[in-house]
Amino acid sequence: MFPVSSELLAQQDLLRLKKVYLKLARYLFFISNILFIPLLSYSYHILYFWMGEDFARKGGQAMFCISLTFYFISWTAIPGLVALGMGRPKYNAMFSTITAFINLVIVYPLTKRFGVNGAAMAFFLSSIQVPVAIYVINKRVVQVKTNEYIKYVYGIHSIVSFCMYLLFAFVAKLLIIDLLSFMGVLIGSYLLLICLFWKMGLAPEDKAIFKSKLPVFITKCSF
Repeated sequence: MFPVSSELLAQQDLLRLKKVYLKLARYLFFISNILFIPLLSYSYHILYFWMGEDFARKGGQAMFCISLTFYFISWTAIPGLVALGMGRPKYNAMFSTITAFINLVIVYPLTKRFGVNGAAMAFFLSSIQVPVAIYVINKRVVQVKTNEYIKYVYGIHSIVSFCMYLLFAFVAKLLIIDLLSFMGVLIGSYLLLICLFWKMGLAPEDKAIFKSKLPVFITKCSF
């Protein structure tokens, strides 16, 4: 996104820049769902099978908060890169400073009161500026309307993604009885989210490119 936005700005092709911006922001939203929804849904189980029951009991909530924080922060990647590519780094610096300030103010009292969960909670609260950062960059840098951005990037997909989280966190986890069943549930969750990306997220022209390249890729892998 960084070199593309710089090139399109130099060419004054702002219409294409907006289209690329919206498309990649939407793709990143779906990719973030694929990466983070299973982490949010199975935080306890991941720690349980990795580090043991005691560690999972004490760290499950912290892992959930940290995963949720990085999930929200990932949404700012495309707007942040576009701001840099268009020569407007002050917005990245400004919101990074806000994040650091919030952390400095609340991390000590929350950690002292709630321990590791308090530190994770402080990290999460420092990400509350994410929607503001996206809004400001959309309006002042890319000049994309907020309702257009929300509708195209998130839209109905956000509701479906939330339903996927509920399905995983409250239904699929009931199938987990040992490490083997957990791996099966985890792989199934990732595959379902990838299929959702293919069905709802990927643009038709990109699907066509993928289908055209897939036989070549398979042929190369076979050798």
